[in-house]
Amino acid sequence: MAQSPLVTRPALALLIGLLVLFGIAVFVTQMRSDGDTADLAMLNFPPFSIDEDRLHQERQDHHPTVDVDHVQEEIDQLLSLTREANLSQFPDHQSEYDPEELLAEILFITDDILPATGPAGFARVGGPLFEGCAQGLSEVLEAIGAGDLSTEDAATAPPADRFLGYRRSCGNLLPILLQAQLITEDGAWTDDYGPALAEVFQRYRWADLVDSRYTTIRQLAPYDLEIFARWRIEDSRAFTPEERLQFLHRSRTPAYLPDDYDIPLARARIRAELVGPEEAFAELVENHPDVPLYDSLYRATR
Repeated sequence: MAQSPLVTRPALALLIGLLVLFGIAVFVTQMRSDGDTADLAMLNFPPFSIDEDRLHQERQDHHPTVDVDHVQEEIDQLLSLTREANLSQFPDHQSEYDPEELLAEILFITDDILPATGPAGFARVGGPLFEGCAQGLSEVLEAIGAGDLSTEDAATAPPADRFLGYRRSCGNLLPILLQAQLITEDGAWTDDYGPALAEVFQRYRWADLVDSRYTTIRQLAPYDLEIFARWRIEDSRAFTPEERLQFLHRSRTPAYLPDDYDIPLARARIRAELVGPEEAFAELVENHPDVPLYDSLYRATR
């Protein structure tokens, strides 16, 4: 579709956690007017945001329009099986498929589709699911907000006769969003970027279907990768400091974060939540004594 549902891998492919950590973040230095002491705000991560115009444009540029007419039957089958996999995440759904057989069938069909789409084109195949999920999730949240559906029922088994679109396109996505504190108990988004981030989740889950064939970094647009990486590293509501340090460390091995993402500073910011700002930034200066900005930040904590 972390630890939590976001970092585990159940049997069904559409329950696969968001396992791959990539991204880009632009670090902008800000100094007080006297030029000597770093702004105290720089001790923390900047507010998280998503540029939706940029996201749309990068997806348009990254995902080619490919000729899939000769595999359209297979694409229809894949979408149908994926919807069935999503439905099987709800306890009141009786599937005719064995979970392992369903997963095997999904993977078998993708082998017929991938030669036509290539890695970057596969995301376009999932378009109907992304659109259906956005619409279905909106309907569920509207019902919660109106008091017509309890959050508990929505997070377990929203009525199939009213919310079939959500069930088929999203799977049981709502518990993940609630756990990450992206949605309140009243069905409201906690931040304006919530809907865009939810679609990023869905695109990762879709890409993970064929991750054994094409890595997610080859499939998704660069800004999708950036958004997910920064969120996992920087959001203190969704993950513990220990988890975020692990995400940051793991991101360095495949070099998914670009050169302009300040990894030592990110680590110090997270460490500050565990040991306090003064100790965390003292460690930063000790490990990187030749960076004036780090020294200025350390002095700002004292």
